[in-house]
Amino acid sequence: MKKKLLAVALAGLGTALAFPANAEIKLSGKFYPAVVSFSGGEASDGKAATSTLFNDGGGDVDQPKVEAFNSNIRLSGEGDAGGGVTFYFQCETDLNFDDDEGTWCGRNSALGVKGGFGRVFLGKWDTPFKQVHFPTNMFGVSSGSPLSNSNLLSRTPYSGGSSAASFHRRQANMVQYWSPNLNGLQFKVMWGTEESDTATRERRRKSASVEWEQGPLYLAAAYEIHDDFNGATTGLGGAFTAGVGPSSEDTGLALVAVYKLGKSTEIGVEFESLSYENDTGAAGAVSKYERDAWRVGVEHKIGKWILGASFGMADEGDCSLFGGGACSTSDLGATQMSIGGMYQFAKNLGWYLWYTQIDNDDSASYSFLDDTPTGADPSAIAIGLYGRF
Repeated sequence: MKKKLLAVALAGLGTALAFPANAEIKLSGKFYPAVVSFSGGEASDGKAATSTLFNDGGGDVDQPKVEAFNSNIRLSGEGDAGGGVTFYFQCETDLNFDDDEGTWCGRNSALGVKGGFGRVFLGKWDTPFKQVHFPTNMFGVSSGSPLSNSNLLSRTPYSGGSSAASFHRRQANMVQYWSPNLNGLQFKVMWGTEESDTATRERRRKSASVEWEQGPLYLAAAYEIHDDFNGATTGLGGAFTAGVGPSSEDTGLALVAVYKLGKSTEIGVEFESLSYENDTGAAGAVSKYERDAWRVGVEHKIGKWILGASFGMADEGDCSLFGGGACSTSDLGATQMSIGGMYQFAKNLGWYLWYTQIDNDDSASYSFLDDTPTGADPSAIAIGLYGRF
């Protein structure tokens, strides 16, 4: 009966469905609506950028908003394919009820098979590099919000959040393999293409991770390669991009550890090292930029409350130019501090309150907003509800 009702409901959305007789279909989701007050901060308090590399954005107007923050609905199912093999699918869709945007199956969506060999699936999914960061996210609500570690980690300080420079990716046109869990040990690999090849450019993303979890301890490492994305010059213009060819290699390394102290306290630490390198360019163009970053977070349960705080720092890094010219990364660093609490009315229902702020050095423009002036310190405070079903 549930399966028939679900089919009828989705048919009402204009979706034609035909479920195998042995398939088990599930509908689930999560909701994180919130009222948020955003502030873009002031641009370097009148100081000029001191780094060779910087992106001076125009800035966003301070204003309150109603946001959906990573709310989504998920349709999934699986069935017996025989021989110990199970087929499965997932279609996950954003619930952007604060606006009219949203794409059917635009989030983690795929079709695959699983068994004693592990699992193989094709579609659109978070990269293994992105996945290892999830255990350190506050309350499970930080992804897709100003709380997200990707606002400081997984990008350059001048890219403006461009996907070309980001290592926090949900990759389309990809195939992943996840190994079986062997005494807490599991590895994942992914290959993805942008399907935008030219005679000189072949954009590919390759990502791999290894995770181990036993008792209170979780450890993970991930490595990712971006071919021909030119992340070193994303967000820059003029002489910095002159003559830069399509061939490039950007790499990311992530190390994560989470430790649970009893049933009430959890501490997470992550370290990340990114390197962006172009193969060719005119004298004065950016050849390479690299930087390290880290973040630590803690959650503590008291009755029906979950209290959390985190602090992260990205260093200034190093850069080089074609032709050997001087390249300074002075004041390209930044920090991010977040604090908040969640009250649970029930296991899957409650409300939350949090505050976060990024403190940019005079040349950096890390942000969770669309556009941030160089050196500005954006902040946000939110109060909202959460529900999972």
